[in-house]
Parts: sequence; structure tokens; C-alpha cells
Amino acid sequence: MIYFFILIIVISLIIFYNVCNQKDILAPNNLFTLIILATYALACLRFSDLQHEYTFLFFIQLILAILCFRFGYKIKIRNTDEKWVYTYNELKLKKVIYFLFVIVVGSFAVMWIKLGPPPAISKADRFTYFVSGFGTLYLMIDILTFLLIYDLFDKKVMKKMSYVMLLILLVIIVLMANKYQIIYLICQYTVLYNLMKKKINMKILVGLVFIILIIFVAYYSIIYKGMYISNDDMYIVNRMNFPPQFSILTNPYLYIAFNYENLYYYMSCDTVQFGFGYYILQDILDAFELKEFLVENSTFLTNQWKNNLQYKWLTTGTLFREFYMDFGFIGICLGCIIIGYISKVSYIKGKNSKSIFYVYFYASNMISIFLSFFTNNFISINYLLNIFCAYWIARYCFSKNKK
Repeated sequence: MIYFFILIIVISLIIFYNVCNQKDILAPNNLFTLIILATYALACLRFSDLQHEYTFLFFIQLILAILCFRFGYKIKIRNTDEKWVYTYNELKLKKVIYFLFVIVVGSFAVMWIKLGPPPAISKADRFTYFVSGFGTLYLMIDILTFLLIYDLFDKKVMKKMSYVMLLILLVIIVLMANKYQIIYLICQYTVLYNLMKKKINMKILVGLVFIILIIFVAYYSIIYKGMYISNDDMYIVNRMNFPPQFSILTNPYLYIAFNYENLYYYMSCDTVQFGFGYYILQDILDAFELKEFLVENSTFLTNQWKNNLQYKWLTTGTLFREFYMDFGFIGICLGCIIIGYISKVSYIKGKNSKSIFYVYFYASNMISIFLSFFTNNFISINYLLNIFCAYWIARYCFSKNKK
């Protein structure tokens, strides 16, 4: 086992060194490689006695997934040299920002009226704090924060009002007890800064990881206190084997390691049946509250992942989960190729054109890649809804002219 672990470390360090020497460390192919290798290396440390010893085959499958992503990223794109200049109507952009702000804040207010104080105050379950329709509209907070940061880096149409709005939205995010929206906000700022201001280096990227770690710790120590079991109890339940003085790090580690644990256990089962597109369709329809359109006899497929979980409180399974559940390892390879290609298109178009749509498309893909160790954000309602909004906002506010 020790030789296997040494081999993983050596291979990972070689790839890691190669990626760190690239000009743009936040290029999609570089970030995806770093995220998967770094988080898998952490999972291999087995700080929980509940974890398995992963096989060499599983490691090779992850390496092949990374190579497939990089292959998709290498596929040539037609007309990569942008021949258009995008200009936007400042008045229209202002109207859109104010309109979205009213919708997001209004949706939050409606949920507060109907459901009572938000989770950070009431300690209610944040997953059930949702009013149909208004909860979906609230998700447009992602495109709204993006537009405000984009405007700060570009024309400053909103001027000081951008800071006021961002502060109000940050308070709402904290009250909703959703740590991922804060991570979204940080990632949006980082990606836009990297694209429109100055390239991010490894030192800043490591600092960003530490900031996110601090956010996790703060949420579980302050906001989630009383909502979930304590860090000390979590440390005991999950049989952590690092010193108990560091029990505060239990949740951040579990969020990383047990995604690979769940995926590995599921891929090792001989009884699972592939969905051949069912699982991806299920997630998309469920996101838009259209799950009733699924076939009636799909109960077994729906519960298959849950039934194969070792620990019911740890349910996620990395970006690769749905791809494997539908088509096996071939699905992981094909999914990574497609995502690699899409990420390159958004990166090149966003870098060359600075159009709101392409820049947001790129930012969303980068955030999804950052979360790839955790979940498949590419088929989530946050991703799909806000991409759709960004497209129509760009159509409304922007005009396209030849250079």
C-alpha cells in the first residue's frame, strides 16, 4: 500500500509541477487538473477510519478522466480570433441590474414572510427553506452579483451603488446560511480579476483556498451551530484519526474526501444498473420542478445511488457521478471531453470578446470546475438558469460591431 501511495504522490507532483508552470493557472484545463489531483490526494490521506483504501485502478481512472478533459480542451475551435467588438447600452444595463436586484431581494422577502426568519436566524433546515417559484427566482442572485462585479472592473456604470448592492446581497447570502453562494461570489471576483485585470498566480490561488476553508469553519462554528451536530461529535461519529484539537477541520475534510469515497464504493458495486441518460435528465428536470415527467417505473434507478451510500449523511459524488451512473466509465470519459471543449470555448470567447454572456459563461464553467471534486454543477439549476439569463441580458444590453 505504501508503494502505491508513493506512486500516486510522484505522478501527482509531476503533473502538478507542469500545470503550475503554465502562463494562466486559471485556464480551465489547468484548474481542473489541480482540483482533481489535490482533492484526491487529500482523500488518500484517509483521515477517517471509515474510508476505504482506494485501488490503483481507481487512480488510473481519475487520471484518464483528467486526460479526457484536456483532450476536449485541445479540440480546435472555429474562428477563435474574435472579429467582433461588444459595446453595451449603459442605461439598459442599469435597468437590468436594478430589475434583478428587486427580483432577488423581493423573492427573499416573500420567503421570509411565508416561511419565517431565514435559516441563519431560525436555525431551520436550509434545504427546505424554499417557496416554489420565488426560490427559483432567488437563484438569479448569481448573475446579479456577477453583473455588479463585472461593472466594477469595466465601465463602473453603477458607481458606488455596486458596493451597496453587493453588501446587501452578502447579508442576504449569510442569512440564507448558504456557504456555497459566498464561495460563488469569491470565485466570480477571482475569475473576473484574472480575466480582466491581472493573472492569478499559485500563491493567490492557495490563499483563495485558505479563505474558503475559513468560510467553512466559520459557518459550522457560528451559523450552523444548533442546526447540525457539533464539530466534536462529527469528529467522533466519522472516526477521524487526526488530533482532536483539530476537530474543527472535520467538515471541510469530509466535504472533500467522501465524494471520492462514495464514487469509489458505487463504482465497486457489481449490482448497479446504468441509466443511459436517465440520471442526467432526472437532475435537470428536478432542478426545474418537472420531475413528474419521469417514467413511473423509475423508482429503482432513482434510489440506486441512495441505496448504495455507506453513510446516509454524505451524499455527493464528484462531477463524475451522473456520468458514471448513466454510462459507466465511458460516460465519465465522454462527459469530461464535452466539458473540456465547452470550457475552452467559453474561455477563448470570454477572453477575446469581453461580452457579458461569454465572460459569465466562462466564470460559471470555472466555478463548476472548482466544485468538480464535490458535485456536477454543469447540470444544476443555478448553472442552467443563470446561463440562460446571461444570454438574454447580453442580447438586450449589447450591440455587436466588427473590429
